Formats: sequence, C-alpha cells, structure tokens
Amino acid sequence: MAWTTPASGGVIFAANEKILYDLNSAVAAGVGRSAGSGFTYNTTAQDFDAADRVAMDVSQLDDNGTPQMRIVITCQISSLGVGCTSFTPKAQVYVEAATLSTGSVNTTVTLFTGTALTGGSLTTGFKSFDSGWVSFASLGTNISGYGVAVLRPRFQLDRLTADPTVFHLTASYFVRVA
Repeated sequence: MAWTTPASGGVIFAANEKILYDLNSAVAAGVGRSAGSGFTYNTTAQDFDAADRVAMDVSQLDDNGTPQMRIVITCQISSLGVGCTSFTPKAQVYVEAATLSTGSVNTTVTLFTGTALTGGSLTTGFKSFDSGWVSFASLGTNISGYGVAVLRPRFQLDRLTADPTVFHLTASYFVRVA
C-alpha cells in the first residue's frame, strides 16, 4: 500500500509509510501550562496547573532512526521586581513510567534549560525559549534508554536577586524521528 501526500500527490514509499505508522503508535506529545502568577522561584519539580503527558515507546522510535525532542517554553514577564538580574526557565518531567530504566521512575529530570535572560535581554513581554530538535541522548537528561515511557511535564524557574512576575507559562514537548 502506498499513500499520497495531499499537497503534491507524491507517493509515500513503504519505508516512510512504516515510519509514519510506527510514529503514530509510538508517541504522544505533551504540554504543561499555568495561567497564574503565583510561581515559586529557584525550586525544582514544580507542577503545572494542567499537564498532558508525553507517552512514547522509545525503543520503537529508535528502530526507525534517531528519536528527537523539541521543547518550547513560553511565558509573559509582566514585571521584573526591583533588582532582578537573571531569569532562567527549565523544562522538566516527572518520570511516571520507564520500562527499561525503572530506577528513573518517580524522579524529576531536567530535559532543557532555556538561555538565561540577563542585562538587555531581561525585559518584560512575551518570551520564548526553544531547544531546537535534540536527540534523546543529548537532552539535559539522556532518556534514550527509557523504553515505554510516560513523562509528566514539570518546570523550574530560576532567578537572581528578586522575583519577576510571570504569567502564562507553558512548556510544549514535541517528538519526531530523524
């Protein structure tokens, strides 16, 4: 069986068809979001108000190429607080399941640390921090050996000197095979 792409009418060949089929059955991307402003700073493993888990079969993804994740953190900094000199967001996950790395279960790991905002980049407004596509082995924590994994989005917001006021914090987790 060969599929065609709607835009070009081109044929999707068997190898690509297998990747599409496997990817569909092997992964669900996740997102965490908090609309409020009552964040605690310099504290790891904070839960979002709402979170959709990242669920994937890492071994099956690995069969088709190099599994990669892209994490995008967005937030609105509405005020800096007197003396705030740095702001750094971190995208974390709580490992609810990892069939091939059971020692990782019930732990929080950092997958991506955004570039610190300091000096002229530390201003109010909407901010975005993008990891780009990174192999599982090159994330802040190597998750390439997790097997079937269920990961709940968490976060950490680091600051120096004084608290900024942050609204609309989200972290989106995307997965692909390259």
